[in-house]
Amino acid sequence: MTLGCGVVVSGELLGYKLMGLRLAIDSLELEFAQTAAEFAHTNEYDEQGSTSPIDWIRHTCHMTSTTAANCLAVGENLERLPESFQAVKSGEIGFAHLTVMARTMNAVPDRLWSTGPTADRPTFPTSSCSGACCRTRRNG
Repeated sequence: MTLGCGVVVSGELLGYKLMGLRLAIDSLELEFAQTAAEFAHTNEYDEQGSTSPIDWIRHTCHMTSTTAANCLAVGENLERLPESFQAVKSGEIGFAHLTVMARTMNAVPDRLWSTGPTADRPTFPTSSCSGACCRTRRNG
């Protein structure tokens, strides 16, 4: 592929660039999620006439309600998902994977996570796969 400046770049190099960009974007998404959760604990959204933090984020940050809710769910669950948080930071999983984990944690009562005397948190896959064999990450 030829870039605008006339330099030819291989597909492999473009692939590495995409991976680096995604890692940076995921890192920014984590920071956004943390800040969204902190913002939700204020009454600023109400003072500005929004009905909820999600509504305020949706309008003010030009996002869909689903994306705003996903970010808030991640931010509110980061302390419950410390290993997955680190997995996103290291590029092992993406922010999108973390949103699924956080939304699941919000949807299922804590009492249902326990599967044994020492298991107090669910086990989630760390990467998507097409088969039944996925490496798992314990969050606790």
